[in-house]
Amino acid sequence: EDAAWGAPVAFGTPNTARAASALHHGGHPLWHALHLPAFAALGAAGGLLGAGFVAVSVRLARWRARRVRGKGAQLLEVLLLSLLTTSVLFLAPTLLPGCVPKGALPFDPRNVHTVRHTCAKGEVSTLATATLPEMEHTVRALLHAAGHFPTRDLALVACLFGLLACATFGAAIPSGIFVPLIVVGAAAGRLLGQSLQALPGLEGTSAGATALVGAAAALAGTTRLTMAAAVILVETTGGVAHAVPVAIAVLAAKVVGDKFTKGVYQEHIALAGVAFLPDEAPSAARRLRAADVATSPVVCLPEVLSVRALVDTLRRTTHSAFPVTYRAEGAADHAGRRFSGLVLRQQLLVILKERPWGRGRGPGGVLLPDRDN
Repeated sequence: EDAAWGAPVAFGTPNTARAASALHHGGHPLWHALHLPAFAALGAAGGLLGAGFVAVSVRLARWRARRVRGKGAQLLEVLLLSLLTTSVLFLAPTLLPGCVPKGALPFDPRNVHTVRHTCAKGEVSTLATATLPEMEHTVRALLHAAGHFPTRDLALVACLFGLLACATFGAAIPSGIFVPLIVVGAAAGRLLGQSLQALPGLEGTSAGATALVGAAAALAGTTRLTMAAAVILVETTGGVAHAVPVAIAVLAAKVVGDKFTKGVYQEHIALAGVAFLPDEAPSAARRLRAADVATSPVVCLPEVLSVRALVDTLRRTTHSAFPVTYRAEGAADHAGRRFSGLVLRQQLLVILKERPWGRGRGPGGVLLPDRDN
């Protein structure tokens, strides 16, 4: 179901009154110049983790192509992945509940669906709150928590969701990776933000701001969709004040990730054998001329030719298109031919299939498109 792995809808948009005060956190700016190196490092880390995600997912896709064949095998894989995901996300808070009194939660329980799980009455399991409800609530908690989130829970959320998303992506099930990557990056970014709060001069660091930057870094590092990642996260959170840190993080993530792999979508498109036209031509292609990729001598067709000549030409060549030429007035048969147009092999095959012999130019001939049309 896409409710678990679907696209972000709204991760909390501040109203006008709150937006005016959202530029400060506890009397401190949400970010300042000292934070920029940390944001760039977070983006570079997102690029490294994204490259690792891509490399592992490509290996899994190749393994699936060899081993998981047929609808029965695909259905079995989906059932096993569903069992694995459910078991891991349920057992983790069961074994490590991390109970916190409801009044001491680092986030507002009115905006996040809290889960008590195995905790006593009046307490909430922060790990269960992050793993069991829909991931929209997990993202809300990570981005908007005002207090200190348990370090262990942040590390577990980042690891578990990252591994499960990597294992699930590419399976025969409609699922996405946007929200899982946002969860992974937000957890890692919040972990960094809470660590920065312990450093002199950075006590006022907003862990929510670093969580947003981390989410953008993870998303851009894996998909390489820099502009899309920045716009999606800034718009769905209303965090316009974080546009500069998010831009720095996504650019760093893309630069670092491109050093190792392509984006996850490009890699899987190539594995599927789908023709993909990149944004830029390969460097070697920039020095090529048309003559470097053309056949010599050029096989041309006259404007009118016999069916036998056309069939013989198609049989002895593999061209997808042929130049159509005509003889200039007063020129000999072997010289002075001029270019009239281009005819595709597919068009010639259609002509042969329709058999329009002799329409307009005499019996036994094939009339190619006129150069004036």
